[in-house]
Amino acid sequence: MENNRRYVNAWAGFVTARFDWGALSVTPGIRHEMIDYERANLLTNARGTTSLDATVAGIGATWKLSQTIQIYGGVHQGFSPPQVEDVLNNSGGFIELAPEESLNWELGIRSSPTAGLELEATAFVLDFDNQIVPQSVAGGVGSTLTSAGQTRHLGLELLARGSLKDAGVITGGDDVGYRFALTWMPEAEYVGNRFSTVSGFSTTPVTGNRLPYAPELTLTAALSYTWRDLVRTELEVAHIGEQFGDDLNTVAATANGQRGLIEAQTTLNLAVNVTPADSPWVFYATVKNLADDTFIVDRVRGILPNTPRLVQAGVSYRF
Repeated sequence: MENNRRYVNAWAGFVTARFDWGALSVTPGIRHEMIDYERANLLTNARGTTSLDATVAGIGATWKLSQTIQIYGGVHQGFSPPQVEDVLNNSGGFIELAPEESLNWELGIRSSPTAGLELEATAFVLDFDNQIVPQSVAGGVGSTLTSAGQTRHLGLELLARGSLKDAGVITGGDDVGYRFALTWMPEAEYVGNRFSTVSGFSTTPVTGNRLPYAPELTLTAALSYTWRDLVRTELEVAHIGEQFGDDLNTVAATANGQRGLIEAQTTLNLAVNVTPADSPWVFYATVKNLADDTFIVDRVRGILPNTPRLVQAGVSYRF
């Protein structure tokens, strides 16, 4: 049983500038963060404090090739501080969990080749000096997060969205819309001299292994229909590729369920909005996991299933 109070005080300041040379714009920036942590156990009166600070910088650029095509890119330092419970334990002790730090590169192109259609493609490289990843309790540690050290992610993102009404195919109050987002990440691996954090395998190298909970493919696609500006429905398909649950990339599930492959999963979601004409009221309903499928989504503490079919309905009033 726990009865904790957790405190975080954070201060941040940043400076950015923009320089324009015709069709080219360059935006550099710098940011500094200072964070103080405190955790108090109200049952034992144990108390712990710690703090961290960081300065990160970045630069981005856009180049407008034409009225419909734009190239963009940038490089920036990434910084993500841990939560209170991840760096201070229930006894007031300090947990050796450094903040997540990375150097991130991206290069992309966006275009509107025709009315009612927007396209975007982005290539990215994420080089982590220290990445925080889920840590199985089977690893014999007190925290469910651990420092993975140096890692590298390399991938491609594709986006598309559009509207048949904006394209001029449909007129009046009806419309058919669509959106599509795909992330392909063929590389998400440990780099440097890395060894497993799984209990009993501390001398087993994991360099080149895929990171836990890093699927190679994620995909979201949706199709919507609007009828006379009164009713809008949307059907969404969300797909997550298979993932490993530990740094050894174990495929067969262990007896306690804390290690093993997490199979690919696809879910359907449905949303409906009804807005009566000349009315401030909006009625809505959503159905998550429409098919009521069951998947394993987490093995950190053992097998954790996804949320079953969830139906929500409500009403809102627009002033």
